[in-house]
Amino acid sequence: MTLFNNPKQRFYTLYPQQLTAHEIEVLTLLYQPLIGAKAVSLFLTLNQLADKMPVRSQYKTLIQVQEQTDLSLSEIDQARQKLEGVSLLKTYQDSNEVLGLFFVFELNPILSVSEFFQTFLLSSLLLEKIGEVRYQKLKEKYAQPKPVIFNQPQDISSSFFDIFHVREEQVLSPSPVVKEMADETKSPAKNKQSQLDEKQAATIEWDFLTDFLAAYHISEREVMKHQKRFYDMMRFYGISEQELGNIIVKTLNVGDATLNFKRIENMLADTYHSTAHVAKQPQVQSKSSQTQDSFSVEEKKLIASAKKVTPLQYLERYKNQKGGFSTFGEKQILYRLSQNIHLSDEMINMMIWIALRYEPTLKQNLMDNLANDWLQQGITNAEQVVNYLKARESQSPKKAKKTQYQSKPARKEIATDWSKKENQSQMPEQKELSQLDNLLKEIDYPD
Repeated sequence: MTLFNNPKQRFYTLYPQQLTAHEIEVLTLLYQPLIGAKAVSLFLTLNQLADKMPVRSQYKTLIQVQEQTDLSLSEIDQARQKLEGVSLLKTYQDSNEVLGLFFVFELNPILSVSEFFQTFLLSSLLLEKIGEVRYQKLKEKYAQPKPVIFNQPQDISSSFFDIFHVREEQVLSPSPVVKEMADETKSPAKNKQSQLDEKQAATIEWDFLTDFLAAYHISEREVMKHQKRFYDMMRFYGISEQELGNIIVKTLNVGDATLNFKRIENMLADTYHSTAHVAKQPQVQSKSSQTQDSFSVEEKKLIASAKKVTPLQYLERYKNQKGGFSTFGEKQILYRLSQNIHLSDEMINMMIWIALRYEPTLKQNLMDNLANDWLQQGITNAEQVVNYLKARESQSPKKAKKTQYQSKPARKEIATDWSKKENQSQMPEQKELSQLDNLLKEIDYPD
């Protein structure tokens, strides 16, 4: 993104670095092949112009940078982006009544040699840039000497009880004061709802995932504290540990030690389409919902279609039949309904069926209104949805208006009162069910 188009543009630079000779060497030998001499020049210039505690009057202008670097505004802008890419610089944009629009540059420390080569994104790019011969020379220059190999050394360290003498009763039964201190300094208990049970945890190779991400400086602790979220992602998209790891790596920035789940969820939705995944735990159904004698043939087919496939499959096959495609936003809506609100697949599929009769794409507000209404009505499966639709259809128009799936003021393009919309379209319930059957009859559902 181009930011600089005015040489009089004001900026501040924060956190000047007291660069050592070793850091200058790392900057020129390791960073410069990646970002180029112009970016290195910009970093050194911004560092020279930086202030520890800048005041309003100490702003600088881009023309000062041009004078010191002999670079054009476009070259400065390109160099800035390269510095940001290797995490040497962060850029912020702000404005006030006095200065108008201005920028704030934050300089980051130069990595040590060890940190640089342990950051695989940087070291891999360096190998690609300079070739294996020069890379091996750098290895010889910076490699640590190998430690002495010992021959089965014996541990002769003293134990606690060798050095300290504590009465036996204090060990076996600590005093109340000690117990109280232990309780008061204990870490808060983790939310059990966010943890996996043993059966769920056993379905994932956690050792593989933690080892894979450790190469990118993501700790085992960071991975394991998000087990439930990873389990939900793998289950929803039907992906393996390797595929999930590949997605996570693509969302990392240089120096990241924590995971950005917003980026991960966005990339998953953008990368993966519907795949088969482990079926949800069946919900307990009432006897009336399990018997389908009261349903017509078309209604039974609709219920069966909602039960056979996952929401992503249902959405994409529906769209394919219409000649359309599923969008990034629609996948996020379905993921939220499944993983955050914990709706069953068949309920989500029925919501898709209803929503797409009125709109070409799923809308968050409409899906939320449907979910809220059905949960308040105690609906948990496709049979109950069809019964609820039929009951609404049989209501008088005046009575049917009590339940609406649209907030006021109403948007004309989202019709959320089923009875009203169906009457306007002159499409009776039976006819609509038949149309859905015609729409989906060519789909080869998995067993």
